[in-house]
Amino acid sequence: VSTQSTWDLRKRSIMAADQVSFSKVKQQVEDIAKACIEEELKNKNYSAKDGPSWAHNVSEKIIKAIPEKVKDFKFTVTCILLNKSESGMHMSSSCFWNAASDGSIVEKWENDTMHC
Repeated sequence: VSTQSTWDLRKRSIMAADQVSFSKVKQQVEDIAKACIEEELKNKNYSAKDGPSWAHNVSEKIIKAIPEKVKDFKFTVTCILLNKSESGMHMSSSCFWNAASDGSIVEKWENDTMHC
């Protein structure tokens, strides 16, 4: 084994030992997302006119709040607002990650007029 490959193995070992699993911070991330959604949408009735800015605000609040509390992760946020009606919606997403250290959450919120 060459010196370079030995160093690479040690470096990977050190990085793996320092790596925090998403499962350890998942509840904290869920709490942050829930609080940001509630802060932006509580006491509001669905509005097609205001919906895009509300969705943007929810996403921005979450993406700014998480790194203040949870370090060493990359995050993406998707916010979908849907008028409560008889209409349906289907959504799918896909990703590639390390299941031992990465993760995701889905935070559902609703009031009498909308789903988020």
